[in-house]
Amino acid sequence: MNDTVTKPKTRTKTKVERPKLHKVILINDDFTPREFVTMILKAEFRMTEDQAYKVMITAHKLGACVVAVFTRDVAETKATRATDAGRAKGYPLLFSKRRSRPTRKGLAWGLQSVDQRVCKSLAGGMEAATTENYEVRPNDQGRSSSIRDCG
Repeated sequence: MNDTVTKPKTRTKTKVERPKLHKVILINDDFTPREFVTMILKAEFRMTEDQAYKVMITAHKLGACVVAVFTRDVAETKATRATDAGRAKGYPLLFSKRRSRPTRKGLAWGLQSVDQRVCKSLAGGMEAATTENYEVRPNDQGRSSSIRDCG
């Protein structure tokens, strides 16, 4: 008689997950010249002159602005390099990194609607937010009025 035992083959299916995205945020200060901020945005984030100017003005008006969205490592590197470039020239230029959240649509990463909320929440409702060695304090209108060195 045939004593062969058959076992069903099990297949393991690996699920590939999309990497979590992080926002690089430009925080406004009253000391760094606009031309220098525009130059950093063009050099580090590969923006055109017009794009860099719009981001810089938005950060100036709202207190902060999302510059770009990257994976964690890239966002961290770009924010650090841009901040260090400002410090090398003696300016308190500050770029921060925050985790991005997907929109309600699920698949699309709605950057414009998220950007507006992030800018308003960063600039409007905070009492004081500390990033690295700088402290951002809002003025009476809710926009950041100064960044001072805490280190």
